[in-house]
Amino acid sequence: MNSLEKVVNAGKILMEFLSYFHGHDLVHCNFQPSSFLLHYDHRTNCVIPKVCHLSESQPVGQLKKAKGLIRTHEFHPPEVIQMKGGYDYGIDIYGLGLSLYLLGSGKFSYLFHDEEEKMR
Repeated sequence: MNSLEKVVNAGKILMEFLSYFHGHDLVHCNFQPSSFLLHYDHRTNCVIPKVCHLSESQPVGQLKKAKGLIRTHEFHPPEVIQMKGGYDYGIDIYGLGLSLYLLGSGKFSYLFHDEEEKMR
């Protein structure tokens, strides 16, 4: 299994986690590479992610009423940075996408040089 296949496999497991978590009306709120540990299983040649920082999670109903979140902005969509409110599961999906891109490429997916440019 090559490196990209390992990232894809880890992504599938992380999506299963988010599906279960969101199925219980919870949003992780800070999904980024530092929010999961990667364990390499030599027997199966797979990377197994283990999610942490669950104490920052919130019920989706509570998030929909929130006006802002204090979290790591690099892994949040622009609407969170702009404090537009009405947040939902999309926060986690956005963070997962950026995390997988970073794991697969070693680079951030955006070429922004400052926070103002990212919010456009």
